[in-house]
Amino acid sequence: MSVLGVTATALALPCAFALTRAGQIWRHGIVSKHGIEECRYVTLGGIRQYIQIRGQDTHNPLILFLHGGPGNPTSCLSYHYQKQLEQEFTIVNWDQRGCGRTFYASRGKDEPVSTEQILCDLDELISYLCGRFGKQKIILLGYSWGTVPGVLYAKSHPERLHCYLSVCQCVHVLSGAVYAAAQAAGKARLAGDVARAEQLEEQIKDFCARKEQFSKSGFLAYARLRDATCAYQRNAACRPMAAYIGTGLLSPDSDLLDLRWKLRQMFLPHAYFAHEEPLISYLGMDFDLRRLPPIFRTPVYFLTADDDRVCPADMIEEYYRKISAPDKRMLRIPDGAHTVFFDRPEVFCNSVKTLLQSDIATASG
Repeated sequence: MSVLGVTATALALPCAFALTRAGQIWRHGIVSKHGIEECRYVTLGGIRQYIQIRGQDTHNPLILFLHGGPGNPTSCLSYHYQKQLEQEFTIVNWDQRGCGRTFYASRGKDEPVSTEQILCDLDELISYLCGRFGKQKIILLGYSWGTVPGVLYAKSHPERLHCYLSVCQCVHVLSGAVYAAAQAAGKARLAGDVARAEQLEEQIKDFCARKEQFSKSGFLAYARLRDATCAYQRNAACRPMAAYIGTGLLSPDSDLLDLRWKLRQMFLPHAYFAHEEPLISYLGMDFDLRRLPPIFRTPVYFLTADDDRVCPADMIEEYYRKISAPDKRMLRIPDGAHTVFFDRPEVFCNSVKTLLQSDIATASG
């Protein structure tokens, strides 16, 4: 390619990116006079924390979305997976303590990153949102890791919630990893893929030998087992990591801090682990939903995917059947995996609306 061609390409790429991003801003803008489209920092637990608020009418019920991870905020992806919900709800995405834009806004001031502190931050955030929007209660939606503080908060503060909506509920992460890997190994043997089956079985042994000490080596063994399980017979709906990054870069609300955090996760895993270790350790060693009494004083709704190999649907349904609550419902999305909200946003939004249908009118009042 000539120098002129290289120069033209170098100029065309940022121009194409800028035009595409401008189109996204126009397509996903909130234009209603009663709507809200806001990115801001609020003080929670003594530090500045980032929240994003979007919706066509602030009189609508409030949904607070608790992201996964630990430390995997999705606020820059929200335009992709929640647009259909913004007509009926005002939705708040929050970069939790120790990650995303909150990490960079409060660096050096955000210790300790603990589950207890996340719950305190969550309670403060709900107070802020209720006061600002004149609400008595909100809808709390937890996804993956977010279901851990989500379910703990729902059990301890039912008076502050219209309902708790769990998406890919964590039951017991370590047992779930072994369960899903054993299922994958069994399928591999039935398919005649003996080499893959033996590989998975060896990884199960390695993980089980380390899991009692869920330190860095135990976490890495868990990550290898999870990734190997998810890679086997990968769900066709799953989108690759490149799609996450591309969707985030083109987000109407993204900035360089979102990209910076994702690159930190991908290329500085030791730094990421060192900062998130208390939450990762709690998730791996201390949290077991099966030990919590299945009694709730607020409606509880579970949304999961049949092909979720991180939080297996069968384990979730086993706990769900034992739940006693004012109301409970569960939906399983066929042909969906752990990132169903991102991979199949239309199905995700329709499922959320189905589960919340009877609560919308009450929450709007």
